[in-house]
Amino acid sequence: MAESHSRVRSWGTVAAFTLIIALTIAEGVDEGFSVWDWLIMAAGAVFILQALLRLKESRSRPS
Repeated sequence: MAESHSRVRSWGTVAAFTLIIALTIAEGVDEGFSVWDWLIMAAGAVFILQALLRLKESRSRPS
């Protein structure tokens, strides 16, 4: 059986990486974007999508 994931932890992941991406964008607008900024935003988007997929799976799973 697959490991169950906490919905609170998944929402925390979404919130944390959304904040990281927002701050990276703010810094990029202020100081210019670098390759590292784009890598951070791409990695953050991957982690957000993963957490959202876990939330969707937990919602569709019968109780």
